[in-house]
Amino acid sequence: YGIRLVNFQVRSRAAPSREELRGARELFERIEYPILMHCKSGADRAGFAAALYLLLRGNMPVDEAKRQLSWRYLHLRGAATGVLHFLLDRYAADSAGEPMSFRAWVERRYDPEALMAAYEADPAASFVVDRLLRRGTPLTELSAEALEGVVLTLDGDQDLLHRGEGVEGEQAERRGAVDEDVVVIVFH
Repeated sequence: YGIRLVNFQVRSRAAPSREELRGARELFERIEYPILMHCKSGADRAGFAAALYLLLRGNMPVDEAKRQLSWRYLHLRGAATGVLHFLLDRYAADSAGEPMSFRAWVERRYDPEALMAAYEADPAASFVVDRLLRRGTPLTELSAEALEGVVLTLDGDQDLLHRGEGVEGEQAERRGAVDEDVVVIVFH
């Protein structure tokens, strides 16, 4: 079996743009299956990507998709990362009054700026996520020991995590990109 790595950017503390949601739909339509999705912690971005998969590809009810963002996976819906759950809650509320698919809702009703303005994170929950679970620590602020042996290098157009020596210049600046990618591993 071969393995293909696909990086797809998903932010955990901001509402995705319409273009980002369309990009997720296009990704799920073009990749080969089976797949494995993961992010830095496997709680917020990977959970949201899994929820999007269920809504966009699986045509599952929103309540089923919301289960991908749960305490069971250490997703705290009251933290800044809870904006992802809030987006699904907003879709559920809007489609309860006027039934529509998630795709149609994104195109007709979804407003990322209004969603961000309406969402208010609980400082205590954000403290737990950012400081205790250390998911708010940008990769560039982690100690050398924490990053020992893991370096992001550029191989043509592909970003790869790779074990080895440190890198400098443009490659070193790209390290932070890992913090915002959901890694999709395609098994073929």
